[in-house]
This record gives sequence, C-alpha cells and structure tokens, in this order.
Amino acid sequence: MKKVKLKKKTSAWKTLLGSFFSRELYLEVAERWSGTGFGFLFLLLVVLSVPQAILLQSMASRVLPGISDKIPDFQIEGGQFSSPVTQPYRVDFSPTAALVIDTTGKINQLDQIPGVENLQTVVLATKTQFQERRVSLGLSRDQVRDWASLPGASVSREAIKHWTDFLVRWSGSLGYFCLVLLWFLFEVAALLIYALGGLLFAKGFKKKLDYDQSLRLSVVSHAPALIIATLFLIVQMNEMPLWGAIIISIAFLAFAVSCQKNRLPAPKTRKAA
Repeated sequence: MKKVKLKKKTSAWKTLLGSFFSRELYLEVAERWSGTGFGFLFLLLVVLSVPQAILLQSMASRVLPGISDKIPDFQIEGGQFSSPVTQPYRVDFSPTAALVIDTTGKINQLDQIPGVENLQTVVLATKTQFQERRVSLGLSRDQVRDWASLPGASVSREAIKHWTDFLVRWSGSLGYFCLVLLWFLFEVAALLIYALGGLLFAKGFKKKLDYDQSLRLSVVSHAPALIIATLFLIVQMNEMPLWGAIIISIAFLAFAVSCQKNRLPAPKTRKAA
C-alpha cells in the first residue's frame, strides 16, 4: 500500500466529506484520533435530525387537526364507556387504520367491523371493552381490556383539540430532542457490534488494528450510510430499507480497514542445530 503522510487533525466537516473516499482520513482516524469517536457521531446526528424533525412537524400539522375533529366526546365511568354520537360511529385515520365506537351491541367483536380484513390497525370501543388489532408482516395481534381496569375519565372534543394544537406547535421541537437521544443510543449499540466486524476485516486484509481503532473507523465509515439514508428520506419522503443502510455501512467499513497499515510479518525462528 502506498505510504500516506498524516497531516493535522481533520475538521468535522472535512471528515464528513472524506468519509466517502479519503484513505488519508481513515488512516488518521485509526492512528491519531483517541477515544471512541462517539462525540463525532453525536454531532452528526444533531445535524441529520433537523430535516427529520421538520418533516415530523409538517406531518403533524397535516394529520393531527383532522383527527381531533373526528374524535367525539366520551366518558369512562363505573367500568363503562359512553359517547353521545350516533352509533356505530367510525373514524378512518388512514386507508389502513380506523376507530369504531359502538355501545349499542351491534358490533361486539373486531371481526364484525366491515372491511376489517383491509385494516392494519383497528380499535373497537364497546360499552365494556377496549379491543385493538395490529397486523404486521402478515401476523395479527389482538388485545382486549375491560374499561373497569382503567381509571374513569371524561374527555371533550375541545380538550382533544387543545392537546392536538399543542402537539402541532411543539411536535418538531419535542420530536427533535427525542430523536437525537434515541437515535444516538441505537447507533452506539450497533457500532459496538460493527467494530467486531472491523476486526474480522482487519484479519482478512492482514491489517494492524485493535478494537478501539476499529470502533473509531466504524463510527466514521458509518457516516455515509447515515447521510444517504437522510437524503433518501428527504427526497422520497420514506425511510431507506434497513438492509440498504447496513450494506452501505459494511462496504465503507471494509474500505476504511483496507486503508490501514499492513501487519508486520512474524519474525522467523531459527531451528536449533
């Protein structure tokens, strides 16, 4: 491998750009950086969470006001649910999600709801029970709870609208801080495992690398996958498949390890005369 001359420590912005192609950067990360590199990861997520928080705010502004207008007044008292609306009453939040209220006894089970086979999330509120069904990957999961197990409550449409307006106003800010924290914790856990993969690459490429160096390389080489996934979300308005982000991250980690110094050959031992 061509010898690479190390310069002074690269700035964070140049690190982001260099993570896509720079052999010099990855050699610097392993040789001159110290610690885990999680500080760099946190700063990156602070930046990448901004467009996601904006999208969350935009979605909340579009969806939540319509929901508050559809949910009626209701009351839970003495283990029984009641609502003044004409029943059965149905609210379709999306083509695959619905709420049905019926305390008259016409609909007592989820399977009695018209078109339930086309719904992925459905909630049924009867006089005595709360029933919920969630369908994921073709598997259906039902949950049933008696209203008697829940505390009494009286909720008006005005109160729902008040909380909806609060969420619309603050969903971006609250979502941003939650997203940064949870995303950071998830990535830290994943990268601790990725670093073990870096050691496997080092063994295969016959490179000189310890776990701390592999961890730092895992953090920096993961940056392209995070950036590409965020751009994908902005352009497509949808999340990149997890397997796609994993493949990109592993490919850059292999490149980062390949940039390192070769392992010194073991000294030859003389045979005794």
